[in-house]
Amino acid sequence: MRPPPRHFLLLLLLPLFAAASPFSLTLGPSNLSLSLSLTPSSVDSSSFPPSLNASITLPLSHIGFKYHGRFLCPPHVDAGTGGVVQGGLVLHAMSEERQGWDRLGEFVAWSLEWQVEEKHETIPVFFQTNIRVYVSSPLLYLIAFEQVFPQGTEGSASLYADEVISSFPAFATGPDSEWEEYGFLTYAHNMACAEGVLFCTPVGRMGGRKEDIALLSDSTGQQGGVPLVLFPPPSPPPPPPPPLPSTSHQTREGGKEGRRKGQPPLVILSPLDNFMAMNVFFENRSQVLQYGVQGKVNSLPPGFSSTTLLSLHLHSSPTLAVEEWGGVLRSYYGTRKEGGREGGREEVTKDYLSYYTDNGAYYYYLTEENKTYEETLLDLISYSQAQSISYSSLQIDSWWYFKGRDNGTSTWEAKPDVFPSGLEGFQSELQLPLIAHNRWWSVETPYACQNGGNYSFVVERRQPLPPSLPPPLGAGGTDRYDAPSSPPRQRRRLFGDDVVPLSYGAALPLQESFWTDLFRQGKTWGLRVYEQDWLHNTLPSLNHTLAPHDG
Repeated sequence: MRPPPRHFLLLLLLPLFAAASPFSLTLGPSNLSLSLSLTPSSVDSSSFPPSLNASITLPLSHIGFKYHGRFLCPPHVDAGTGGVVQGGLVLHAMSEERQGWDRLGEFVAWSLEWQVEEKHETIPVFFQTNIRVYVSSPLLYLIAFEQVFPQGTEGSASLYADEVISSFPAFATGPDSEWEEYGFLTYAHNMACAEGVLFCTPVGRMGGRKEDIALLSDSTGQQGGVPLVLFPPPSPPPPPPPPLPSTSHQTREGGKEGRRKGQPPLVILSPLDNFMAMNVFFENRSQVLQYGVQGKVNSLPPGFSSTTLLSLHLHSSPTLAVEEWGGVLRSYYGTRKEGGREGGREEVTKDYLSYYTDNGAYYYYLTEENKTYEETLLDLISYSQAQSISYSSLQIDSWWYFKGRDNGTSTWEAKPDVFPSGLEGFQSELQLPLIAHNRWWSVETPYACQNGGNYSFVVERRQPLPPSLPPPLGAGGTDRYDAPSSPPRQRRRLFGDDVVPLSYGAALPLQESFWTDLFRQGKTWGLRVYEQDWLHNTLPSLNHTLAPHDG
């Protein structure tokens, strides 16, 4: 008996001048090799090269899920020994090619159903993998990879939330893979795209140096990795065009500027649904990129499914490709861009100049000498108007509300020593909409039922609270905002008064009515935008946010 192949090979062949032909799915001799031949139904021959070939490798060793502490996968050839590894999953059924339609458009689809096998006995636990291929336009092809748990799963948690408990799709990215020469760009860490911040906007080469591999590994999991933009290596320059008549304005690409014949597609990967439950995990050792449910989930309910979208963009601009990808998601969910020309609605906080007092601003935990924040900000706006600087809104950062002993938000209300007139009085004189910051909720928040409040919260305490709230560091002008030893007008350090991380725990509101009441109250004092900060800490700090929920 021939050993099963090491990989699924998903081969996308785009013969751009061929007549329409059906999509096809064929199994290899061992019934474990998947091939896909994609032929568009119609194309504009003036826009494309004669052919465009792309291949995607899905290693069987990384397709599967965790079940009772063990990662189960289909049989595959071990790269080290060359022997066949029985991974605990066997192919139970494979569907014929079918056609259909959903919110992404018309598709051709196949389903593979895997069954758990233990000690040569199959048990009724299934893992289903579905593939749907869409020709969204002559320039855009979509592939949806769906993983389904018809009967759920249990005993699946990993040690680390950054990992995944399920994996489909998975892509080999190391040497000799189709991705080896591709570059990558993604967004990651707590201050994505902040200029000069280490590891921000990671860019590297997929099969590149150890530094690139480590960077991609550090930028996935809970830290980010969505979307992951993979751009092909530069194509060699085209030959010089033949001379054109002086009266012709035709471009050398048949009317399409900037397109090089034969250039591989740009690829974007991201979840299509269940965004908060999904991880992209790059396994450093094997250099395999995996998409699945995040690692701390110990069980999944029957019928759970999640889908990863791979989009192939037949143009050379990453910017245009990301805009197309965003358009696909907005179309899928029936949303649109808001504000400015796209949405047809003016938005003062986005389309016009605003003044911010957050981290890095001059008045971040800093007032004028012997003045409150209220007086300082009114003086600031008066001065700006005198200088013909017109602000459309004002942001108030984490210095304005009450905090608990764990430094989380206790009550989202103005402290009287900050705004003696209250926010309503301040805003009535300011006459500008407010953008108001908030952080994680304190385990002491009086809004929670656990603390005598009226709203349902999850409250997770990690350790006993300190006797009092640690004083903020380094604000000048008045000792209201100073630590006792701080010299006058010392600038704030990087994270302001956020000297206590979530080591004491956090709270999380569970009722929609809480937010309705909070925002209704905010509208009375001019709230235009609610700015929820510290989500990158809250999500991994609570067991509640790392577990599955029905709603």
